[in-house]
Amino acid sequence: MAVLPAFGLALLSWELWPQFDNRPWPIIFLATVMLAKALGKIQANRSSNLELEQFRMFLEYLSARLAAGETLSAALTNAAPRLASQLGQQSQFFRCLDRLRASLEAQVSLERSLDLFQADFNHPKARSFVRVLPFLDHFGGRIDVYVRQSHRSLNAEISTQKEIQAEQSAKNSEAFILLFLPFIMAAVIGRGSYGQSLKSLAYANQALNFLYLLAVFAASISLALIARQNPYRRRKLKAPKLKRYALKNSDYRRADLLLSLLPWGLGLNLAASVRFVYSEESTDPWPNYCRQKLHYALISLALGLSLTFLLSIHFLILIPLLPLAQDLRLWEAKKVKNESYRLEYPDFLNLMSILLKSGLSLDKAIALQAESLSDDQSTYSILERDLLLLNRRIQNSVPAEQALAELSRHLPSREISAALALIVRYARDGGKELLDILELQANACWQVYRNAMRAKLERQNLALVIPMGLDLLVILATSILPAIASFSNITI
Repeated sequence: MAVLPAFGLALLSWELWPQFDNRPWPIIFLATVMLAKALGKIQANRSSNLELEQFRMFLEYLSARLAAGETLSAALTNAAPRLASQLGQQSQFFRCLDRLRASLEAQVSLERSLDLFQADFNHPKARSFVRVLPFLDHFGGRIDVYVRQSHRSLNAEISTQKEIQAEQSAKNSEAFILLFLPFIMAAVIGRGSYGQSLKSLAYANQALNFLYLLAVFAASISLALIARQNPYRRRKLKAPKLKRYALKNSDYRRADLLLSLLPWGLGLNLAASVRFVYSEESTDPWPNYCRQKLHYALISLALGLSLTFLLSIHFLILIPLLPLAQDLRLWEAKKVKNESYRLEYPDFLNLMSILLKSGLSLDKAIALQAESLSDDQSTYSILERDLLLLNRRIQNSVPAEQALAELSRHLPSREISAALALIVRYARDGGKELLDILELQANACWQVYRNAMRAKLERQNLALVIPMGLDLLVILATSILPAIASFSNITI
């Protein structure tokens, strides 16, 4: 779908570019490929936002019909004809609803019909919502409460995302405007008398073709970065591999010595970061980390001294290279893990509040959440790992409140830890008042999500410096080339 618009943009941009021969189709083909990838990301982002908005309309309809006393099967069967005018009969979501209606009218079971609907409309929000519906129907939970609270939670999430994207719109507009400037400057120079001197330059065509591809490359990067705002995409956790040694007493003494020698609390922060990144380790990972650092230091020392002795004294800089690289990877893994907790846990806590208000026990709520996330293998998920571990411990006869309390100890956010503590208290004591407080605390965790999304987009906006710098470089080079050609024509 994006190939034809990309090809048209490539031809249009080439017509604006200074040219002194026929169209070089290989260069236009490369420009088309780069622009098609960027336009494809924009189209995918728009489709995802449209599907999320259509799913919000569906939840609003479903909540209203269930509150009016209609059964879940009847509401799902009548959803497609009643929402046809709002969703549009050509949209993907409407076709999924129509297939769900046909499946229910064919006397297919509700659970199987919802599984088929989930496979058709494979959106992260729809997957976690649809997987819970048949279990609530089976266990006798309050489906109307669940749908109503899910609709409120999704409204809060959409408004949060729109608010954050509105804050970033000014920076995106600057990059969007700047990507046109190289082509406008090239059109002004190429059609004026100043640019006609390029004809006498021997390498003018090669230079202009290279600058054209560089301008298209910068434009494709800018478009891809502007369209990258996908809140469901997670970064992979790339922590340095921690070797497990048969530790001795000397290893523990060496770890304590390193902890005491590092200044300004750096040792305590480093040890806390190691324990946070490797929280799944059954033993204390800090002595293993110190022993591995000693091995890296010895290897780096031997390499640096050898190169210094054989070649130059400048290779002494290689001595701290491996130990520092290990620490840098650790700090990066800590940042990724912190971001994952702040992006994934607020939605989980809101859904836990909804499920508990719907009448499910804590064990069944955790099992449902773990099952709804366990089939997504596309990205690494902190929440998925924690929920699978929780579910496994509960199946091994560990009380759910005890397992949840142990999980909350290593969470980085106080708001999230407080919400988990409320869930533990509700599992032990019960009471509607605790559920109301839990709902308020879960809603407060959206501020954690908002801050994490803002930090994520601020970090990604730094990448806009690269295409903007390339655009300025192309503008300068395009302006200087005619001057170089004019000077080359001057004979002494």
